[in-house]
Amino acid sequence: MPMIRLHRLPVLLSFTFIVLITAALAFAAPARALTLDQGHIDAFHVTAPNSGELVLDLKEDVTGQSVRHRAENVNIVIGEHTYTDSTNNVSGVARPTYFLPQAQASDRPWPGWDTNGVKGAGFSTIDFHLTSVSGPGTIFMWQQDTFGAASPVTTSGALWLYDGVVIRQAEPSHVHVNWGFDAPGTYTITAQASGINADGQRVNSNQATYTFTVGDGSGGGQAAAGVGGGGQAASGGEQAAGGAGAPASSGGAPGAPGGGAQSGGAPGAPSAPGAPGAPGAPDALDPASADAPFSADAPPIPGFSALAGQASQDSALRMSSLWFLVGSLLILAAGIAIFWRFRKGKDDEADAAESTEDANVEAATQQITPEDKLS
Repeated sequence: MPMIRLHRLPVLLSFTFIVLITAALAFAAPARALTLDQGHIDAFHVTAPNSGELVLDLKEDVTGQSVRHRAENVNIVIGEHTYTDSTNNVSGVARPTYFLPQAQASDRPWPGWDTNGVKGAGFSTIDFHLTSVSGPGTIFMWQQDTFGAASPVTTSGALWLYDGVVIRQAEPSHVHVNWGFDAPGTYTITAQASGINADGQRVNSNQATYTFTVGDGSGGGQAAAGVGGGGQAASGGEQAAGGAGAPASSGGAPGAPGGGAQSGGAPGAPSAPGAPGAPGAPDALDPASADAPFSADAPPIPGFSALAGQASQDSALRMSSLWFLVGSLLILAAGIAIFWRFRKGKDDEADAAESTEDANVEAATQQITPEDKLS
């Protein structure tokens, strides 16, 4: 009986090869952005590994304790349920917004900033230069002072963010603020931190781009009355004073930027942000503070590697992994092919030997004489 040939092996080999290649490509694909829709986030997180550099990234306590990420790898999601008309009563906002209060609320993100990581390297004041702010509406940011009034966090005194605005943190601190977005959609903020080191030199960090996805994109948010705290301090020594929780009212605020999709543009809005003397003009830094002219395109500082090079390192690692897996698969395929040819040769030899034996038996049978058969 002839031996069973391995005629199904090429099909099995091809199927195995396709499966392994697919797995390799999936393994080597870039990781998807982390989505954060609640919990504590230090969006503008600055550290100084040494006196010669500043690193700007994002730190969160949602997926773990003090987990750091490149800002570009995180999407902060602000759900439709955050929409409220309570911010109508905030002077300088005066419209409904998708609202993140200064005090932590468990059902939404709680973004702020942290510059405590610069103390050991001789830095003190840190400026956040928002080189680019984009989105379908306006981003508002403010704190609530002792008397409940909205207090700006920008050096220009504006309660809204725009290209070129500066947020100055006078000393190393951990801060949270009120945020308001007046239209649904995707917003981005590109920021760069800068400060004066112990040698009196201006140091710029890497640029980091933050993404906020607001609402459901339909523009049909429903006001949720009573959102916002009443001035209670946040846990862990945060600088927090609660959000705006006043009854809804109508009307625009003089000097506020043009309204978003929800309600009323405000009289007195500057027609061209950045015009001389208009709200929204770029900040003039105080020469007495030793602020050198700021360049948004400043090259990375020497030795910066903590996170600015992480993307290229991850890409190189994925590529190395891909080539390793592809090489392993090729070696496996070659090994299986050699094994298959070896087994096929053995099958052919066995078939030849069996055919020879059958021929010999037949020849021997034909040589038997009639006399032999009778005996």
